[in-house]
Amino acid sequence: MKFTYYGHSCFSVLAAGKTLLFDPFVTGNPLARAIDVDRIEADFIFVTHGHYDHTTDVVRIAKRTGAKVLGNWELFDWFKKGDIRGFSWLTQAKKSSEFEEKRRAFRMEMVGGPQAFFG
Repeated sequence: MKFTYYGHSCFSVLAAGKTLLFDPFVTGNPLARAIDVDRIEADFIFVTHGHYDHTTDVVRIAKRTGAKVLGNWELFDWFKKGDIRGFSWLTQAKKSSEFEEKRRAFRMEMVGGPQAFFG
């Protein structure tokens, strides 16, 4: 497993050959000035909530990498306007069973809170 911190809330985890990217905010992020957003890879992008400092680079990275983007319904509704075809939403009721990788490399579910949280 490899963990990469990009600044603020953005980080990635490489596990079982899959790159999971969380809250991509690189462009305009003073903590990520030296990072080229177009070199960040992702198989899945998890977005916890819709603030700019969690969503700025979602569309750019998803379109370039073909990553599946996951978040709540409001994010799904917003991102579909950005023409992301691979967006799926998680709810507390649905949990994550339909998003589990066939090889069971990881399991992700959304839990409650004032801002969405994956655990």
